[in-house]
Amino acid sequence: EEEEEEEEEEEEESKGPVASSSATTMMPAPLGSAFFLADDDAPWKPTRVWVHEWPVVKRESASSSENSESFLDLWVERRFVVLAEPLAAATRWVPVVAAATERLNPMELALRQLREKNAQLSEVLAELLDDARAVAEQRHTMALNGCVDAAVNGGLSNWAPLLTGAYATTHPEIPAQVQHDLFAAVDHHVDLVERCVRAHHSKCPPSMRPLADHIETVAWPKFRADSHALLAAANQTKP
Repeated sequence: EEEEEEEEEEEEESKGPVASSSATTMMPAPLGSAFFLADDDAPWKPTRVWVHEWPVVKRESASSSENSESFLDLWVERRFVVLAEPLAAATRWVPVVAAATERLNPMELALRQLREKNAQLSEVLAELLDDARAVAEQRHTMALNGCVDAAVNGGLSNWAPLLTGAYATTHPEIPAQVQHDLFAAVDHHVDLVERCVRAHHSKCPPSMRPLADHIETVAWPKFRADSHALLAAANQTKP
């Protein structure tokens, strides 16, 4: 009998997420802009999983000091749901088969954002190096400007407490491994930006030359110097 019960449990698990019998949760079928399809790292993949994210301010007594960085208190909660029917559904409400909530700490959030930015830069670089493309497009120039201009992206200096490990005193719950991953992502980001600036220089159209000159002579040199100084400081404090 025990073997039969184990087999039944295995069969249920193989079917994917199971709805709770204690309550029935319904969700509006349209979903609107609140939910979007989750990435491959979401639970229950390759099932079609929807995710909704919202910021959560987590201010502990230790992090409310004057030396605390406000962004270190900003976490993101992600709610994943699996629906009983594919969208778009015929009914206005769709049963939720399974749901889960996770919380991203500031370093995990920064790492995810930087990896997404690196993926975008890799695409820009591939397009700029394409021999079939005679000139760069405006979006290429704007993408570069958004990376190197601190007035646009806030600058990598915002992440200094994460890279140097200063966050550990007020946020010990953040795992140290993410610090190493963020360091590697920032290092890769600086390398990608440098290669993009070089490739963009030879294909920049005349209409974007004033902005390109600003990037090459002002924004990029400052970004490079600040980034190298930040990485050097972070490298000295690595555990």
